[in-house]
Amino acid sequence: MDRPGRHLCSDCLDRIPFIKPGEHGYEVKNTTAAVWFDDTVRKLILDYKFRGSLEYIEDFVDFLEAGVRGNFRLNSINAVTELPSNPLHRFLRGYNQTEYLAERLAKRLALPYERGVLKRIGYPKRQSGLSEEERRENVKGTFTVRRPSSVENKTFLVVDDIMTTGSTLAEAMKTIEKAGSKGAFGIAIAKTQNF
Repeated sequence: MDRPGRHLCSDCLDRIPFIKPGEHGYEVKNTTAAVWFDDTVRKLILDYKFRGSLEYIEDFVDFLEAGVRGNFRLNSINAVTELPSNPLHRFLRGYNQTEYLAERLAKRLALPYERGVLKRIGYPKRQSGLSEEERRENVKGTFTVRRPSSVENKTFLVVDDIMTTGSTLAEAMKTIEKAGSKGAFGIAIAKTQNF
């Protein structure tokens, strides 16, 4: 392996469609993604998310770190947290895939990792198959901040895996902001090119 501690080789990386800073096709304020969700990336993320292929974590964190450093000012972020998974999905998988990513990304960025800032409430429909407007409506009120005092006067980076319209990430960020934070940023490993 030509990349110690990583699963993807240099040739594999050449096939990954990285997103240049400011390049993605729609704007959800203060969000970005690291790579485009093409067939190669889709297989990697779905293997990680649904088939327990945890060997991709460090590669994904490399992608996320590049996305953060290329799009945000690190000194404007105080802490990193994850997008919480649906409790049923977490039970079935045995882990929250974004928790692993957020914890490692925080360490790479030398920022505090705050696990479980957000909690999912209610059970919205799955986002796949919904229109952009339906997605926004579907996720309204989906999150709450566990302890509002824990977010006061801080700016958070919220980590997700896949961004389609950005509705879920935007709702999570809005929830943190309403609870008294100074602001929120969002990053996903991958973004779909067309919706």
